[in-house]
Amino acid sequence: MALTGLASLVGRKQVALPSVPLLPSDPQEAPPINCFAARSQELAGEIVEDLQRAYFTAPWLGDLTITTLDRIGGLARIIDGITAGAGTFFGGDGRRNLPDDSTDAFWYMVEMFGYASGYFRAGRIHLQPIFADGRLVDNTTAIHRFSAPADLSEALLDIDDMYYSTGLGAPVKVVRVGDASGLLSKGVQRARVQLGRLVGEGLDRLSEGIGTLEGSARAAEFSEQLAREAPAPPRWIVLLPGTDHFNFSTTSNPADPQTNLREIRGSRSAMGAGVNRVIAEAMRAAGVTDLSAEKVLMVGHSQGAMVAMNLAADPEVPYRIEGVVSAGGPIGRYPVPDGIPVLALRHRQDMMPLFGGTLGERDPRIAVFERSLAAPESAMLYYSHMSSTYAETAKLAAEYASFASASKVAAALREIESFFPRKGGLLSEPTRVFVYQIVQEVRQ
Repeated sequence: MALTGLASLVGRKQVALPSVPLLPSDPQEAPPINCFAARSQELAGEIVEDLQRAYFTAPWLGDLTITTLDRIGGLARIIDGITAGAGTFFGGDGRRNLPDDSTDAFWYMVEMFGYASGYFRAGRIHLQPIFADGRLVDNTTAIHRFSAPADLSEALLDIDDMYYSTGLGAPVKVVRVGDASGLLSKGVQRARVQLGRLVGEGLDRLSEGIGTLEGSARAAEFSEQLAREAPAPPRWIVLLPGTDHFNFSTTSNPADPQTNLREIRGSRSAMGAGVNRVIAEAMRAAGVTDLSAEKVLMVGHSQGAMVAMNLAADPEVPYRIEGVVSAGGPIGRYPVPDGIPVLALRHRQDMMPLFGGTLGERDPRIAVFERSLAAPESAMLYYSHMSSTYAETAKLAAEYASFASASKVAAALREIESFFPRKGGLLSEPTRVFVYQIVQEVRQ
């Protein structure tokens, strides 16, 4: 979701706004031109900083804000019901216009306002390759990370890198891990040679220690290593950034407020349709003909997490989504499809996940790892929501899982980490990376 500045605070505490004079005390200290504009921008910046500090230091303000929006939606539903009931006296069918859920009703009203006012004008979507299987196709986007991520933390840093894209559309990174073709890379061939040598050495050691406890221990250790290093089936990792811009008007980038408003209610958006096409396109580019057998892990930050959850719940996607990671995404109200591990990383001071309701409220199968942050010097809410901050949280989640192996977080992480490429040991899995940008037309 977009980080939106909230102009007012209600509740038990008040925010002390900066007392900055509109005009400088000494006119010679400031340039005579655009003096009012400069001071206005400075004042607005300080107000935003104070608001961020208030929400960061008092997370209950975020809860209160979301509850207020929910009550507005509930009130609108009551009015809608009264209007529909009254309409039956004049020949109406008594049908309501708003969804039954209060939160859905609020976001539905905002979305309808966007259409009615002419702000939302998303048209057809197009895919443009940026990086394809080791070849840079478009060098104008300022994206720098084109290697396969080694773990979840690196995946979130890759997402952070895509936020700095200067392209027209929304970037999506797709990584194929493993090699299902009959043509094995030279690295895999060398690994198999090493495996053969290890087998020989293991048999020699076993023959030397037959009948001894040492021989049995070596044999057991050798068997475990072989099982650990056995080639895993090919799979895919899809990395999805969040909202690109906060402009209410439609642009060529579909990672926009219109997508937020549709995805948060579980409706397909231009971004969701584009991501679905990107995944299928990357699979075909890798030579896959039967998409139904391809296993996919979706890693989404903010809006990207909503897109991932909606696609995971869509029975018509041609591939198999078998894991979802949400970093700061408002996914608390989404149903979890059977058999799909969902890990939700969240920060206590990040209010964006609250827009989807309390995580785990609707489905306790969502494994939640929450971290409380130390306050930075400035831009506190941005820091709490940044993908790079969540990359550090992913490291802490992995450390936690190593100690709490029976927890839901550990169980989800075990399945999620199995998607990432194995490095070192007997087999270093080959990877193929594809990066596309999704560009949407703007209807006139």
